[in-house]
Amino acid sequence: MQELFKIVHVYVEHMPPLTLSQPGLRAFPVTSAVWRGFAGVVSLALSLALSACGTAHQGPAQHRSQSVPMDQTMLTRVEITMGAGEFQVDGGSTNLMDADFDYTDPASNPAVEYHSTGTRSDLTIREPDGGSSGNDHYKWRLRLNDKANLDVVAKLGAGQANMNLGNLNLRNVELNMGAGQVDMDLRGLPKQSYEVRV
Repeated sequence: MQELFKIVHVYVEHMPPLTLSQPGLRAFPVTSAVWRGFAGVVSLALSLALSACGTAHQGPAQHRSQSVPMDQTMLTRVEITMGAGEFQVDGGSTNLMDADFDYTDPASNPAVEYHSTGTRSDLTIREPDGGSSGNDHYKWRLRLNDKANLDVVAKLGAGQANMNLGNLNLRNVELNMGAGQVDMDLRGLPKQSYEVRV
């Protein structure tokens, strides 16, 4: 038996805090006009109590770096899927993405896929099925390009995530979280209005 407690707090300066305690996606707009006057932080705290643990298949610590170069794509959908572990995403890359992965279970080596039609592209970073349960240490750090026009979708399970997205050129942000803690920082000067779904 498991108990799942989910509390989502959305904090925006000069506005009353919004608390979402029921599962499902909630949307709120982020506009350039609004963000010129104040900054916002989305902070999510989720906890999970489990009655069983997975079987570990640990090995030596491994590190892998990977980059995806920029091209002429006008819009990129970035989809991130991670079961459990530590996750961080920031801006500041000169490529479309720079990534560093640390893991101890070889079966958890993340898969990175990029496909482009010329005007639109899809960048997928995902954990293999059944991967993270055997990791003593599982950490991803992604750095995205500040100028690329992005839709960011994060599907996260258990663990801790820090998402510093305020300097990115965002069109949409969607977060699906199972259990753990997510800090999403949207402070910055957005280049266009965008929507955040939590």
